[in-house]
Amino acid sequence: MVVAAPSLLARTGIPVSAADLPRLPCISSLSALNGQPWIFRKPDGGWLTVRINSRYQVNGAALAAAAAVEGLGFAILTRHLCQQAFRDGTLQAVRLNEEPAPIELRVVYASRREVSPVVDKFLHFLESSLRDQDKNQ
Repeated sequence: MVVAAPSLLARTGIPVSAADLPRLPCISSLSALNGQPWIFRKPDGGWLTVRINSRYQVNGAALAAAAAVEGLGFAILTRHLCQQAFRDGTLQAVRLNEEPAPIELRVVYASRREVSPVVDKFLHFLESSLRDQDKNQ
């Protein structure tokens, strides 16, 4: 979800569409294409690609959250990571006409029969954790 500090929203106003983001300060990632572009799903199911104005780049979600709390820019973060900041009032969700594209997580291995016990245990843990997280949202 797109998030921002109340202080930033007071300075910039609240964007309505992802197309508003290029004129606003945003926090991007140093990984995956240097955080560019941000991709959103439109209400009609299509995709919107937005090249953001990123003056602040980080190499992790925790750093992006901290920078967003400080009012350095808008960020795309998971709801789970922002729960405490939402309760504290230091971050708020920005509801746009479009939703950020979902993050895909893929695990590739040769065969279920040949998976080591450690990898098998990790895969079960991952499945269970993701299922629990979906239930809590």
